[in-house]
Amino acid sequence: MWERAEGKVKNPYQPKWVLLSASGDHQSCSLEESLDDPELLAARELNTRCPSRLEQPPSRKSFGNFRRKIALVIAGELRCYERNKEFLTGLGEQIDIFTVTTSRFGEAAQKISKKERCFIIDDHIKEFNEDLGLPVSSMKQWHKLSIGLEMIKNSEKFQGWQYKYVIKLRTDYHFVHPQRFIKNVVEACQGNDFGLIGASDKVFAGSRDLMMLLQAFYANLNGWFDQKEGGYWPINARQVLLSDDSIKWYGLNWPIDLVGTPSNTEIWRQQLHKGGRSLADSLAKFKPNHDTKYHRLFKGHPRFASEVSFARFLNFNGIPFRDCRSLRGFLYSDRNTCP
Repeated sequence: MWERAEGKVKNPYQPKWVLLSASGDHQSCSLEESLDDPELLAARELNTRCPSRLEQPPSRKSFGNFRRKIALVIAGELRCYERNKEFLTGLGEQIDIFTVTTSRFGEAAQKISKKERCFIIDDHIKEFNEDLGLPVSSMKQWHKLSIGLEMIKNSEKFQGWQYKYVIKLRTDYHFVHPQRFIKNVVEACQGNDFGLIGASDKVFAGSRDLMMLLQAFYANLNGWFDQKEGGYWPINARQVLLSDDSIKWYGLNWPIDLVGTPSNTEIWRQQLHKGGRSLADSLAKFKPNHDTKYHRLFKGHPRFASEVSFARFLNFNGIPFRDCRSLRGFLYSDRNTCP
């Protein structure tokens, strides 16, 4: 917890993985270990004081024909759209954008996407009732993402060709390095050993086929992830070691009897390397009992922790997840009130 001194927040030490993957309303601070990204540190600090002063530069046009390669999905409430309008408009000139949102943001959605790529959930009774019935608000983004992915499939059938990459973004997310956004995302996807790139569940991208697997994630929320935060899933140590700290693998339930209580992710990774195949097998085969205690460095919603569940799904399926410079950023700290 942050200490308060003379009415001000006194920032504790936070390792770089917090700055790379945490929400924008987390405090930024000086690091004991350097993070080679002064723009990110400066922007996060401004976000804590005056987020309206953050300027979202547009993405430069990339060379090459990307329109038939990339589909972008914006799923959820289009908060802070005005703040990111120039950035999103620039992307829409280069690639195909699919938007799934509510009628409250219908006008903004039609400025982002063509009519045939815009889905207003209130206009579809079945999807509207399903969305309304979801017990945790963070589940709604996965529902809307699933609809967006289905829209992409339908568009592909009509066009007669498939996209190569899919990107999932939010409008209330500040991108610190958007200048060569599309080019950098494509290059990172090509060099990521068939995994995903991004910043936890906020913004991410990957090959079209890998991204389509997230429809299965939503389809199984009720059975596999809802009210399952206290249980144990077999942990794939290899997937963790192939990933970095931009995905919250450190929020999984790790048996203390096997890993102890490492204080940071670097120590944790060293233990996994040192434990080798023996520790990996133990994590995969571990059978908990009523006395089992777990260690983790991140906790989310007690019923459905979206970021942890996303990490668990990727871990179970052996899909690596890594940081991408052009996807680095954070949620605006005033996202619930900004236009």
